Amino acid sequence: MKLFHYTSYKEFNTFEELYKSNAYAVCNLLKKFSVNVHTIGEYKELLEQYPKLPVIEDIDKDLFGCYVLKETNDAKDTISGIIINDELCSQLKLTTNDKLAAIAHEIGHIMFFFLKNKQTDEEFKADEFACQMGLSVELFGLLEKLQKSDIYNKHTTRLLELRLKAIKKYRHYFNA
Repeated sequence: MKLFHYTSYKEFNTFEELYKSNAYAVCNLLKKFSVNVHTIGEYKELLEQYPKLPVIEDIDKDLFGCYVLKETNDAKDTISGIIINDELCSQLKLTTNDKLAAIAHEIGHIMFFFLKNKQTDEEFKADEFACQMGLSVELFGLLEKLQKSDIYNKHTTRLLELRLKAIKKYRHYFNA
């Protein structure tokens, strides 16, 4: 089974080639469903066609976003997707490695949905997932770039600082 569906984005294809086995090793549940990939425009069209899909607030202001729709207890019935903001990615001049780290982080959000014990903040758990996959250096670089970009408010910028500190710990813990 393919990890991603409906994509012509080279970064998603590269991610699948390089990190699919890592993703499955970190979370075996991923083998039971595929992750759809959409542009913001495609996602907005889907919302009109499928009103049950979760609405992501302010999707235009984020690099990537994700959704999970689970109507049964069986993971194979899960519908999930990652939305990419091409315009913002271009504006920030994201590299392929930046995008690979963002993809791993978004998959981490999808996996967070399935956790029974959600004592950790979702952003930190998604970062941890990306680090477990071997993308801690790339994720650290991406978050530094976002922090310096001045596109986020003070609260989000502070959260980015905290996430960067956590990634340093994850890197030590996962030897990445």
